[in-house]
Amino acid sequence: MVSTVPLKTLHSLELLRGVAALAVLMLHSGQVTGHDLMVSGYLAVDVFFALSGFVIALSYSERLAAGLGFGKFVVARAIRFFPLYILGIALGGLATLVGVLVGQMRDVVPSDVFYSLGFSLFFLPTPGSAISSNLFPLNPPSWSLFLELAVNMLFAGIFVWLTVRVTAIVALVSCLALVFGISLIGDGSEGFRWEAVGYGIPRVAFSFFLGVLMFRVRHQVSRMTRATFFAPPLLLLAALSIDPGDHRALFDAVFIVVLTPILLIWAYRAEVPSRWRFLASYLGGISFCVYSIHLPLLNIAKGAHRVVGVDLGLTVAFVVLALLGLSPLIVSWFDMPLRRKMRSRLGVASTGSARA
Repeated sequence: MVSTVPLKTLHSLELLRGVAALAVLMLHSGQVTGHDLMVSGYLAVDVFFALSGFVIALSYSERLAAGLGFGKFVVARAIRFFPLYILGIALGGLATLVGVLVGQMRDVVPSDVFYSLGFSLFFLPTPGSAISSNLFPLNPPSWSLFLELAVNMLFAGIFVWLTVRVTAIVALVSCLALVFGISLIGDGSEGFRWEAVGYGIPRVAFSFFLGVLMFRVRHQVSRMTRATFFAPPLLLLAALSIDPGDHRALFDAVFIVVLTPILLIWAYRAEVPSRWRFLASYLGGISFCVYSIHLPLLNIAKGAHRVVGVDLGLTVAFVVLALLGLSPLIVSWFDMPLRRKMRSRLGVASTGSARA
């Protein structure tokens, strides 16, 4: 039976999602400043995929079973992504264009930026970009949003056949392909470049359908109010800070295949006490905004350092703090109102949750 518990009560999952976004922010901040911060932070993306599978199954299973059409589902999911995705692309395009005009990117011309923008506006990866080999050169993290939307569509398309057994089989087959890909590439970070785009498919499929599977068997797990609600996010941060050296492929495979489901089910079990729910709601609420626009802002900070000579570390610190402080306003004044307008014009009902 499908749970009728609204997503907003699952503060432990919100907390885990928010901490995962902070880990990605720390990883890229360290890369910009030349410091090793959260060196395994890219694996937080796999946690995002698993959380997405759980949340989408929670938010849409009843509606799909009741006859929600595939087209309306896809439109609803695209609306969820669109405002912050476009904001990230716009900021990334601006940062790249300024970099071209001031001579920081000598092999790129303005037309290359507009070429990539043309694809990105339709939520499509850019083939043959002169900017980089990333699927989305103007804002590289968008690769995961593109594949997440694709796997969302797959979920809706096969929903009528998606029993627990079928879900487990899909997750298992994806897992085998994922582990094989990691063994070939040497780590679990890929999927964002054209050279390894094939690896991104089993990467998102495994974690997403793992999340769906965890949702389907959740009734076998009791929830509890204990201090352990802090354990999953702390364990996540500890794991993502590890540099396994020569054992990178093994570490990444174990994290994705073993630790991710443990974190998900542990977070689901651990109910957050009322006094900590504001923190969980805050971090969960800003997580998508932080993930969507952080890298263009960091690149702008890097460009300001090169052109104006401002201190890079202080500039990045300012950008990070400003992003964490302003993200709630961006969500409340830009993201949510625009989504409401789009849903109203397109006749798409809300899921009842700002996160789904």
